[in-house]
Amino acid sequence: MTAQESPKDDAPKCPVDHSTFKHFLPKDAMPEGHPPVPTMTSNGEPAKCPVSPEAHKHFMPRNTSTSQPSDTQPSSSSPSPSSTSSSTSTLRIDPTNNMPATPDQFRIASQTRDLNTEREMSTIPKAANAADPYNEKGAGNHAADPDGDSDSVWIYPSEQMFFNAMKRKNWNPREEDMKFVVPIHNMVNEMAWKHILKWEKNMENTCGGPKLVKFEGKPKEITPKARIRSWMGYTLPFDRHDWVVDRCGKQVTYIIDFYSGQPDPRYPEAPSFYLDVRPKLTAEGAWERFKKFMFD
Repeated sequence: MTAQESPKDDAPKCPVDHSTFKHFLPKDAMPEGHPPVPTMTSNGEPAKCPVSPEAHKHFMPRNTSTSQPSDTQPSSSSPSPSSTSSSTSTLRIDPTNNMPATPDQFRIASQTRDLNTEREMSTIPKAANAADPYNEKGAGNHAADPDGDSDSVWIYPSEQMFFNAMKRKNWNPREEDMKFVVPIHNMVNEMAWKHILKWEKNMENTCGGPKLVKFEGKPKEITPKARIRSWMGYTLPFDRHDWVVDRCGKQVTYIIDFYSGQPDPRYPEAPSFYLDVRPKLTAEGAWERFKKFMFD
């Protein structure tokens, strides 16, 4: 006589064994008189799992489901306004400078010391006729700056802003280096603007001089000129920017290749830079380059 096999229960079972949780709690973790966690219903059926598999998402930071700027960037692509969901908290990036629209001056969790949040005023005029990058209809003036520098000059990032930006770009900055890196960054940008003013001095300008509309970093996009120079034995630039300048309502683009320069024998520890600044190779830009080559 053979025993009959009991029918198999194909119903899905709760993955949580409710009778084992007590082994992972310290003694007396449950208050006295706490009711036991039931494993069976009053009908003798297994109790259903009280935990929804979807519940965990409500305890996660809201921006974990969206990609942060990969500033990789240094690539300079920026999310469009429509890419930011109203139910998702994301860091909105201003395409005019590839920085947060609201200055990111908050200390991050991994910091070991406080950083300076003061910002230095540049000498670079800020264009007021650039379209608001967050206006869906493309109308209106430049996005209002939280620091009140619209229609005046650009303001350089603070040490804290610079540190946070490098972290967003997956670099590994050190807090103690920021007091040196930020002044160098500002100095190099001032050099770039002086080179642009040399190009612009021969242009007809009756509206107060050129103003910077926006800038874009393209370190991985090697210009043809830099590539040809590398074939001749020169090093490639360590960075490249495209600066869009407003010339009495007309926007023109300048290409800037950043090179490490020869050290000054008098100050061998001081950083040295060489900037190759020229108009973008359009028909007008080619003509300006030719005139400079022939007559300067």
